[in-house]
Amino acid sequence: MLDEIIELKKKAEGIKQEIEKRELEAGIIELREELETLEEAIKMSISAAVEQGITREGSIKIMNVGREVRKVRVRDFQEAHPNIFWDVLEVKVTAAEGALIQKYKANGMNDKEAKSYAKEELANYCDLKKVDSYKIIDALEGV
Repeated sequence: MLDEIIELKKKAEGIKQEIEKRELEAGIIELREELETLEEAIKMSISAAVEQGITREGSIKIMNVGREVRKVRVRDFQEAHPNIFWDVLEVKVTAAEGALIQKYKANGMNDKEAKSYAKEELANYCDLKKVDSYKIIDALEGV
C-alpha cells in the first residue's frame, strides 16, 4: 500500500516539474487539476494507511510531522483582560500575546520579562490542539 503512495507522490512531483516547464503553454489548467486530484489521493491514502496502522513497508515509512497549536479560549481571555480583548477583537494567540507584552512593558518590565510573563499568563487562557500532518518517505530513494 505504501509503495502505491510513493508512486502517486512521484507522479505528483513529475507533474509539478512539467507545470514549471509549460507555465505559459496550453494545458496548464488540466495539469493543475490532475495535480490537485493526485495530491488529494495521496492525502486520503496516507490517512487510510495510518487508520489501518500501516506506517512502514520495507524502506517506506509514514512520519507524523504534526504539531500542537494554542487556541485562545476567548471568553476566559475577555474576562481577564476586557480592555485588551476589545483592542484585538479577533483574538489570535500572537495578537493576545503581543497586547499582554505591551501591557507589561508599559508597567515597567523589560522586553524579556514582558514576553515571559505574557506567554505564561496566556497559557491560562489557551487550549493546546494537536494538528496531525503526515509525510511519506522512502529511505532508499529520499522521496
